[in-house]
Amino acid sequence: MFNHINKLSLQVTILLSVVILGVFYFGAEVYKQNLNEHKSNAKVSDVISDSNSAKEEKLPRTVAGEMDSRQITPSEPASLQAGSLPSGAIKKVQSTTPAARSEGKVLPTPPTSGPLRINDAKATVADRTVVITWNTSVEARSSVILDGQNFDSVEGIATRHSVSIKDLTKGSTYNYQIVAKSLGQSPSEDKVSQTFKTPTTYTILLDLYDDNCYKFIITDSSEYLVRSYNLSIEGTTVDGMFPEASYVSDSNGEIKYCKRATKFKITGRDISLVSATTKSPFYLGYRTYENLTKGRLDEYGTYVARFSVVRF
Repeated sequence: MFNHINKLSLQVTILLSVVILGVFYFGAEVYKQNLNEHKSNAKVSDVISDSNSAKEEKLPRTVAGEMDSRQITPSEPASLQAGSLPSGAIKKVQSTTPAARSEGKVLPTPPTSGPLRINDAKATVADRTVVITWNTSVEARSSVILDGQNFDSVEGIATRHSVSIKDLTKGSTYNYQIVAKSLGQSPSEDKVSQTFKTPTTYTILLDLYDDNCYKFIITDSSEYLVRSYNLSIEGTTVDGMFPEASYVSDSNGEIKYCKRATKFKITGRDISLVSATTKSPFYLGYRTYENLTKGRLDEYGTYVARFSVVRF
């Protein structure tokens, strides 16, 4: 009987072992199958992802044609096609600098400044003042150098320039130089030298030649004696008038007037002063000057001077 029980117990143990092994085997097969399905699904997902990426990379060419390599991001609407791109988008592609591309602007091309040249220089003299004007081919700083002094153009940086110089010497010749310097990355310089002359004015000195004649002495603004100067003289005495007559100075700059007048009216060009010499036994009184040249208020033109002679 005990042998029979032992034999039965052994059979049950073997049966249980077989069942347990079967369960383990079945579980292993299920796990293996699930693992293979997971790997297969992962590959399919990768293939789909790669396919979608490839489509996105081709999207600019298939949707918008040639778009100057512009990348369409998810934030941009799909309506950005070649025929409907806004003008700002085109400017961004065409701009040459990062700042311009980010702002959607096209930077202007700076103008080329060709070579600097001074032209149309002119000196206009009136009285003891000269006004010098000139132009430059490009904007520049410019000035005039005269007698070692520098006179800047009143216009500053410009293409048209002018300076006014006063207190010049009458009857003198002046040499001056215009200097101009342009600005920018490649500055250039130009110089022009010219000459002008201030008109000469004349002083009429009156002296006695002898007891019966006066002597008119003509000197210029540099105090040189002037010959061939034309002077019209009209004299008046207590008894009457000596009619106006024309005279010309000799090589000594003198005109002899042999009439004992006490009042005079003289007419000549650019008269600045009428006076008696220091050795004369008289002085001049009641002197007036009138410029007969129409529209002229300075010292140049045809003058009439009136004066009287008062003996000591």
